[in-house]
Amino acid sequence: MGQDNRNVDGECIVTGASEGIGAAFARVAARRGRSLLLVARRGAMLDALAAEIRSSSGVPVRTLAADLGVAEGIDALVATALADGRRPSMLINNAGFGLYGDVTESDERRLVEMLRLNIEAVVVLSRRLAPAMIGVPGAAILNIASTAAFQACPGFGTYAATKAFVLAFTEALHIELEGKIRVTAVCPGYTESGFHAVAGLDLKTMKLPIMTAEEVAEQAWRASDAAACVHVSGMGNKVLVAASGVAPRALSRRIAGKIFRRNSFGR
Repeated sequence: MGQDNRNVDGECIVTGASEGIGAAFARVAARRGRSLLLVARRGAMLDALAAEIRSSSGVPVRTLAADLGVAEGIDALVATALADGRRPSMLINNAGFGLYGDVTESDERRLVEMLRLNIEAVVVLSRRLAPAMIGVPGAAILNIASTAAFQACPGFGTYAATKAFVLAFTEALHIELEGKIRVTAVCPGYTESGFHAVAGLDLKTMKLPIMTAEEVAEQAWRASDAAACVHVSGMGNKVLVAASGVAPRALSRRIAGKIFRRNSFGR
């Protein structure tokens, strides 16, 4: 683990911080003077990002290379976050991945790994870290869901279901911690990052709004500052989510299935 030698209270924890939206959140937090604990599996990428942020902003940055899809990784993060009586000020649950393909054709092991990272890690980290955050100025939790959370997505069904869980869980937590911790579900649409290549989606064929990771992170931070419960990134995505809410579900899932199957690599 790389770390800054100063004992800092009120850290902003960013999971899945090595690239994409997670790295963008780290940079946004640093520009606002927030000390950081960056977490991801790829330690070398984390250390490079930490060095960049220290150089550009001067804020203290610690890194932890951990797999949050297993209990040992979650335990390591909680122990690191709370070491020496530290009390985090922010938790950004960004770690996760997608898996395109019909359920019956998907690798079962990868499906279970996705469930554990996208759902279990979000719940357990929120459960373990929130009590220490209560009373810390500006305390906030941001759980990264997706615009896919608002409808069934054949060909992308398990991932969309994990994000529907994150959305519903966050909405409940928003009420449970009201007045103590700001809790926001962030719902990005298609975003320029390595996510889609890992999942198997070809962004070059998409006809939907595409945002930069920086845009997503900046907008989400402002939504958290405003104590929003649910934030959909970008006006185009807001329109699409609103349309999916009024369209008949049978029609919505048919359209989604055609979009995801048409734009998956190898299909």
